[in-house]
Amino acid sequence: MEWQIYENLIKLREKNNLTIEELSDKSGISKLTISNIENRITYSHNIDIIAKLALALGVTVDEFVCEKL
Repeated sequence: MEWQIYENLIKLREKNNLTIEELSDKSGISKLTISNIENRITYSHNIDIIAKLALALGVTVDEFVCEKL
């Protein structure tokens, strides 16, 4: 599951034509946090962060964390 979040975050951000800064503004999650997740520096177990990112990217939490998009 952890690896799918990294991949889905990048794919969905690019699919939505969002920069990290734009996704940060849309989700309320810091640019550094988003960048660190994308670069596999950190993995957020915080469901609030995952939920905010999923909402900003237009998918459910289940799709965001479980499905290969």
